Amino acid sequence: MDSVNEGNFLELVKYTAEQNELVSKVVLENAHRNNQMVSHKIQTDIVHCFTEEVIESIIKEVGHDVFCLLVDESADVPDKEQMTMVFRFVDSDGIVKERFVSLAHVKETSSLFLKSAVDSLFAKRGLIMKKLRGQCYGGASNMKSEFSGLRALVMLINFNEGYGTRRLPEKVEVKTKKGEIKIGKGLNQEVSFQRSGKTRWGSHYNTLLQLIDLFASIIKVLEFVEIGGSDGIKRRQANGLLKYFHTFDFVFYLQLMLLFLGITNNLSKVLRRKDHDILNAMSLVKSTKQQLYKIRDDGWESLINKVSSFCENYKIEVLVMDDEFDSKNSRKRSNITNLHHYKVDCFYTILDMQIQEFNDCFDEITLEHQLGLYIDNIREDERFSNLKDLGHLACMMVMTKKHLSHPQVYRL
Repeated sequence: MDSVNEGNFLELVKYTAEQNELVSKVVLENAHRNNQMVSHKIQTDIVHCFTEEVIESIIKEVGHDVFCLLVDESADVPDKEQMTMVFRFVDSDGIVKERFVSLAHVKETSSLFLKSAVDSLFAKRGLIMKKLRGQCYGGASNMKSEFSGLRALVMLINFNEGYGTRRLPEKVEVKTKKGEIKIGKGLNQEVSFQRSGKTRWGSHYNTLLQLIDLFASIIKVLEFVEIGGSDGIKRRQANGLLKYFHTFDFVFYLQLMLLFLGITNNLSKVLRRKDHDILNAMSLVKSTKQQLYKIRDDGWESLINKVSSFCENYKIEVLVMDDEFDSKNSRKRSNITNLHHYKVDCFYTILDMQIQEFNDCFDEITLEHQLGLYIDNIREDERFSNLKDLGHLACMMVMTKKHLSHPQVYRL
């Protein structure tokens, strides 16, 4: 039977006309012949206008505040690669929202190409990277390689047909069968790692722990793909990862990230619990800051010893700290030592950034004073008597303007 449906656009126009007499007088057969809006080009233009209006309203809703970016990829029916982008943010009423903002066909899924698509969106919408507070990548694992110094950690090789788990090294295969390691399915999924696509510190921490545990097997997998990969791109990817995995630079960043993420892991778990104890959270914030200060004062030797030990175990060249630092991105002499680069430019700089972030977000002295007032104030307010969860509490604080009188508590 022939379908009576004339297409989604026309069906929507008909439905709108049936519901609204004013609309019915100016559309379809009641419209002028040159203004019936039934051509494909006109329909496309109208849909594009709707898209622009919706996205602009989302950008206004985000305002100039911080937000998270969620990126995923998939293939459409003709197997063309598509990249989707979603913003996650807290609106002016304290409600966490996720809003779809972009779907684009991409010619390739290399990190540079995907990064270019993100940059184009930010430039077009007047957004700045400084406001980006979290990144979540689903299938778009290539994008994860953009993390400076860790680009090789969360991107392995895509296995095409014929490269399944049955041909992985024994340790990887056994752990996969036991369910200890998740194997992604579909396009551009990591092999052998827990996916670190969530905006949570703990997911990245567990990925790096698995990387260390499986390092020897991962090297074998990459060597296998380098020689017998299904195409030149994957062989070159494997070759590039093998070279980077055997550098002091890689080992240093690996151990540095494990150190930082390990310190903040417990706090991360507490802050994301729906029933978390605010007093315990405040105490953990203070303890975490103290630990970061302690690491800054006394943690360098311990870190560099772990780096050296890992390098020795896997026959990776250990740099002489007093030698001049070799900057691959410059033809000029760096005029600084390896010790200065890794200790001052990396270790101290990242620690100071973390400590400053904690100080900016959580001033425990102010928080401690606010907390007592907050508890007494909330207990006396009947509007807070039937709260369901933390999200409901956050919305109620905004609704009653208490997020302005207790800003530190609200932020926590």
